[in-house]
Amino acid sequence: MNTSKKQKGFVLVVLALLLVALIGFLALAVDIGVLYSARTSAQEVADAAALAGAFTFINDTQSSQPQTASSNALQVALNNSVLGQPVAAADVNVNVDVANRRVAVDVQSTQNTYFARALGVQTANVGWKLLPKRREIRRAQHARSHGLFLCNRADHRFCRILP
Repeated sequence: MNTSKKQKGFVLVVLALLLVALIGFLALAVDIGVLYSARTSAQEVADAAALAGAFTFINDTQSSQPQTASSNALQVALNNSVLGQPVAAADVNVNVDVANRRVAVDVQSTQNTYFARALGVQTANVGWKLLPKRREIRRAQHARSHGLFLCNRADHRFCRILP
């Protein structure tokens, strides 16, 4: 009879430890999910900014490069947000390659964590660097010549009607 009481106590201790471990994994999953969402949002901002900068090579041929491409890319990035937090100019790095007519945009964002704070991690940095491919620039040239839509993503959040 003494052994039965010890076994009941053992099951309770193991169950408590497993519950703590499961809650820890759930908390980790929530934080990772939020950070991946922030990364996707940063990717969308970088995508829109790079396309806006690269489009100046086609749309605004009279303006001086790389200043025009850089300023357009930066302006589009600043007009967007990463998970509701506005993008600051210090979080955006724009590099223009005039010879190849390419614009590379790097967007960084610092996001708060929720459950990782229990482990001492208050914030995490997320970011995305985008370099548009020649295919995307050719698609923009085709859209401009035919008066079509130029869309950044399949969800049409960053669309523009071209003349």
